[in-house]
Amino acid sequence: MKSCIQLSFLLICLVIAFHSAGQQSTDEVVSTEEMDTIGHSPKKAALYSLMIPGGGQVYNHLNMQRGKWKTYIKIPLIYAGLGATGFLMVNNHIEQGRLKSEYLYRVDNPGETLYDQYNFYDNQGILTLRQQRTSARDLMMFAFLGVYGFNVLDAFIGAHFIEFEVTDDLSMQLRPAVTQMGTPGFSLSLNFR
Repeated sequence: MKSCIQLSFLLICLVIAFHSAGQQSTDEVVSTEEMDTIGHSPKKAALYSLMIPGGGQVYNHLNMQRGKWKTYIKIPLIYAGLGATGFLMVNNHIEQGRLKSEYLYRVDNPGETLYDQYNFYDNQGILTLRQQRTSARDLMMFAFLGVYGFNVLDAFIGAHFIEFEVTDDLSMQLRPAVTQMGTPGFSLSLNFR
């Protein structure tokens, strides 16, 4: 638990350091036109998440306006997904290695077993279990990469919504209506002012 807290603290410090390094110095005067083009960078958010899982979410949170949803809440979910898939991947890899050793030992020493937990299986059963563990390991490898990729994609998409604003100039109305055939229905109107 203590190492998890230290890792989280290190993650936050690194993101703040990267964010500070990307800022312009206070000595330079930046016009409002240039400031509008600088803005919040989705590419930078994706890069931070690629380097450190959750880094882009912290970067997005630091640039959010007050009152918006906190994106750093996703970080524990990211690490839980990476931890679970990583643990299962390593566990299946170790188990399939043990099954391989068990099978090779049985081939060299007929009638004997290397591990007592496999006493109930014959050689074909050991090969089937090994194939299942190998498939599970490969699946968890893809799941790990999927969670990591989702982390980067989430940071990239979330960065686009930092400066996204819905004003009162947009409206949608749903009203009851009667069609030309006399059938009752609904009318949907979108107004862009």
